[in-house]
Amino acid sequence: MIVYIIGNMEGNHQDYWPGFAEAEEALENMGCTVLNPGGLPGDMPEGAYMPICMAMLQQADAVYCMPGWAESLGSTVERQFALYQRKPIFENINSPELAILADMNFGR
Repeated sequence: MIVYIIGNMEGNHQDYWPGFAEAEEALENMGCTVLNPGGLPGDMPEGAYMPICMAMLQQADAVYCMPGWAESLGSTVERQFALYQRKPIFENINSPELAILADMNFGR
């Protein structure tokens, strides 16, 4: 199952990157393929991120929303798009449903 991580990326790259890396590791340990926008270079023009993130999101089978996602306009847009595409959305990385879908290789 391919999972896209949604989270607040506003501010300094070094401030948010550790949380994205931790989420990526946890999802990979479940057997998921992870699309992590937190791994994008931190020095690109601001307008370059959303088109890349939306392309990544389109390829995901499900979405994990990190704590604090709602504080970011970009994260809110991504979550709304995931809802529009009827993707499963999880806000708890320890969700039993997420683990079950990962075990089933949902979407693949």
